[in-house]
Amino acid sequence: MNEIEKLRNDARAVIAGYKAGDDFDAVVNSLAAIGYKIEEALSCL
Repeated sequence: MNEIEKLRNDARAVIAGYKAGDDFDAVVNSLAAIGYKIEEALSCL
């Protein structure tokens, strides 16, 4: 599994957690962490 697929799966898990009732702040923090990983990856291009 490549890094993009891992990030996609992480984002899907976070969204599924939100739909299941996870705390909104935790969801936002998780999505921000995923966004940071994407930003890091793009800066290496």
